[in-house]
Amino acid sequence: MGLSIAAWLRNNARMTSQRARDVVTTGRFLDKCEHFAVAAVSGALSASKITVARRTGKTKYAAMMHECEQELVKLLAGLDIRSTERAVDHWTTRADAIIDEKSPPIERPCELTYNTTMDDVTRGTFSLNEAAGTEFDKAIQTAMTYPGKDKETRTHAERQGDALFDIATFFNKNHAGSERPRDLPNVTLSADIGGDPTSPSPVFGQRSRCHRRPMASRFVSHSTARRTAHLMPSGGFR
Repeated sequence: MGLSIAAWLRNNARMTSQRARDVVTTGRFLDKCEHFAVAAVSGALSASKITVARRTGKTKYAAMMHECEQELVKLLAGLDIRSTERAVDHWTTRADAIIDEKSPPIERPCELTYNTTMDDVTRGTFSLNEAAGTEFDKAIQTAMTYPGKDKETRTHAERQGDALFDIATFFNKNHAGSERPRDLPNVTLSADIGGDPTSPSPVFGQRSRCHRRPMASRFVSHSTARRTAHLMPSGGFR
């Protein structure tokens, strides 16, 4: 097995591991940056300045270095080593700001922690990003909305808690479906519309079946059907 360049320098040039790595890093930087290489060979930039300038050689700076490398070399050539360090720090800081501005914002992950105590009470906290928070709020508000709510005696917190219970129960009862990934809800509703053949077929969710004859085992009452339809997002379950 062949030796790496750094290993060869350690064995044959009697360099320390740190010195060998520095030489290899500088060589790769100069191989990518032609104007810095010319300045290094001509003596316009000292070895110390080249070492400082290596900070601009990261892959993420490649596009910007292609545009301004020559001007940066001219600037550093007229500075002392301390000013060179400040100039390079300033350049990389500005470059990072430009990259961050162009990059899409990093979406925060959704997190939930909970536990059930000895008295069978479940408590927890959660943190949702904007998209998940919007869907969560919509689901809670939908589950809390029903006819006669103006006569409600529960507190707002109790209503929200019961709404979350309704949503979890709905999911657990409707999660089966071989064509659905990750056990997402798979809803099939049936409705008895009576014996009038002219009655329009009600549609609940994305898939529904209409039965002219009463079928006790698959019948869904109108109130249950309305409540279930409200819980489903407008785009259906994906």
